[in-house]
This record gives sequence, C-alpha cells and structure tokens, in this order.
Amino acid sequence: HGVQILPLDVRYSQVRCGLEDGELRLGYNYVRHIGAAGLARLPSALAGGPFSSVVDFWARTGLDVRAMADLARVGAFDCFGPSRQQVLWDLPLLQEEAQALLGQRILLREPDAAADLPEPDERNMAQAEQEVLGVSSGAHPFRFVRPLLPSSILAAQALRFVPAGRMVWVAGFALCCQRPSTAKGFVFLTLEAETGMSNVIVRPPLYERERGLVRRPLVVVEGVMQREGRALNLIARRFVAVESLSGEGGTVGYAEQAVHSWR
Repeated sequence: HGVQILPLDVRYSQVRCGLEDGELRLGYNYVRHIGAAGLARLPSALAGGPFSSVVDFWARTGLDVRAMADLARVGAFDCFGPSRQQVLWDLPLLQEEAQALLGQRILLREPDAAADLPEPDERNMAQAEQEVLGVSSGAHPFRFVRPLLPSSILAAQALRFVPAGRMVWVAGFALCCQRPSTAKGFVFLTLEAETGMSNVIVRPPLYERERGLVRRPLVVVEGVMQREGRALNLIARRFVAVESLSGEGGTVGYAEQAVHSWR
C-alpha cells in the first residue's frame, strides 16, 4: 500500500508498531523470541527514558539471551556503534555487565579484544529480518532471486501491459493456494514478487500432473494472459522448478525459507 516500513530501533520502537511521519516503525511485538513475559516488562523499561547502551537496555528490560541476539541480528542496537556481529560476539560479557549493573554479579573479567568479524551484506540483513521479525524493512526477498532468473520472466507490474492471449512467464512466492469445493477442481494461486502480485488459475488436469511444483513456496509458471475488465489472470500452461532456471540453489533456498517465515 506504499507505506514505508522503518526498522526496529531501540531509540524509537515501542511495544507495538507505530506511525512516524506517515511511516510505520516496527515494534518489539514482531520479535519472535521476546515472548509474552518479555513484552510485559517492556513498557516500564521504555518509560524510563532513552537507553544509553546495550547494557543499559538489557539491565532495564531483563530480556533473555535469545531475544537479545534477535535484536542484535536485526540491527536494533546499531545506534550504539558496535557492529551487529560484534554485539553478538560480546553477548556473554554484555550479559555479565547488565547483571553487574543490577548488583547481581561482580564483574571480574576484562572485555575480549574486538574480533575481526565480517559485516552482513544486504541479503544477510534481509534474511535476518525475515527470520526474526517475519517482515523486511528493506529489500523484498524476491529482489535477490530476480537477477538469477531469465529476463523473459516478467515482473508482476509488467503484466498490466500484456495483451490478452499472450503467453508469458511469471514467478513469485506463493502467498495463497486455494481449491474451493465449488470451483470444480480449479486452483487459484496468488504469487508475490518485488513489484506486486500475480493471479494464476490452474486447470484440474494440470494441477494433478504438476501438484508438487504448484505447491512449492517459490513458483515459476508459464501461462496465457486473461483480461476481464480490470482483472488480470494468468491461465497456467506449465510449471518449472526455479533451480532449473537459476542454477543457484543457495539463494533459492533462502528465498523459500523467507516465504515460509511470512506464513
């Protein structure tokens, strides 16, 4: 709907998502491993004013190590300076420092030397958000699949320019696969890619023959464009395995994992 999603950030995020100048800021409730007890403690911690460090945040929120690791992976602590990988590396010491701040532990050991850790690239960051939050504030996961596909596979937004009766290829994540009892065996697919959605209609014989490919998280289909008023549908003719086109099993595996996290 054209709404920009802002990443989780301990300076601005609240328990639930909120609007900032017309943009949507992700809330802590999207973090899968915080849990109900952790969310219940957050309002009082947030009411105490801005957090000054990762240690201050940990001491005031009392979150467990898994939740803190999730927050580090999605960049919630980026404002404090250390890289995401460095925060993850330092979590054992940071936990001790938080406990010491609360008087629960006497801190005896010195901090470890800074590790030379690789920075996550754009794909790694998008993958972390999908795994931890179930959404991405940046690039759509299909953006990393598109360069691996033949240029003949159209983007969803290009379908509006395709005349009725033209044979075309499309690809996307299968967000919805329905086979209503009243539809005489027809299957209706909704595919999502980086520029929008495509509607695909699958006739019963084709579905029975290629059921395994139809029901994959990442679908590639050839079909005939059908136009009925403003409605655009692709009448499927055949399906193929995406790895047979891309030859990049690792990226395709990541993309299929990403769409599973949305569901």
